[in-house]
Amino acid sequence: MLEPAADWPEWVHPTGFWMLPGRPGWQPSPRLLRFLAEGEKPVFLGFGSHLGLDPERTGRAVVEAVRRTGVRAVVVTGWGGVVIPDPPETVLVEEEIPYDWLFPRVRAAVHPGGTGTHNAALHAGIPQVIVPFQKEGTMWANHLHRLGVAPAPVKHVDLTADTLADALHQALTDPGIARTVARLARDMAPEDGAANAVRVLEQIVP
Repeated sequence: MLEPAADWPEWVHPTGFWMLPGRPGWQPSPRLLRFLAEGEKPVFLGFGSHLGLDPERTGRAVVEAVRRTGVRAVVVTGWGGVVIPDPPETVLVEEEIPYDWLFPRVRAAVHPGGTGTHNAALHAGIPQVIVPFQKEGTMWANHLHRLGVAPAPVKHVDLTADTLADALHQALTDPGIARTVARLARDMAPEDGAANAVRVLEQIVP
């Protein structure tokens, strides 16, 4: 979702995002299917490979923000950036779930802003809350905010129950964000970055 820059050389060819096929053989756990079926669509929260300085403090902030916002949540722990040892009934904690499977089943995604994660959320047509841990994540967080699919980013060092609850509330209730994510999902649906790259290579290499 970045426009080509005027100073890019001719040999740079934007192709669009490459979506990997679903993971063969992966099956959701029975408790995940049960949680999804038992109530309103939850929000997703996960920090992937980012660790953070105090994962349990982050977990407490997440649980309190979920309570204040009145939502349910699926928390994917990944490499351990968030730890919730005793989750309430409104929070399901799993170690790993493929985003292409999960995101069409949630209301919003809270994540650090990585390209794979935010593109999966764009394809799913859901609002995002970006919690960047480093400069690359901050760049993408600001870009997604300018696009209109996310509130202003909440830096990980500034993450509290208050800041996360405020951002989640805006992501879930702002009609402008809802319209933008739906439009971008429609626009991106026919995009096939890998096929576009093949076409470019076939033009370059006889």
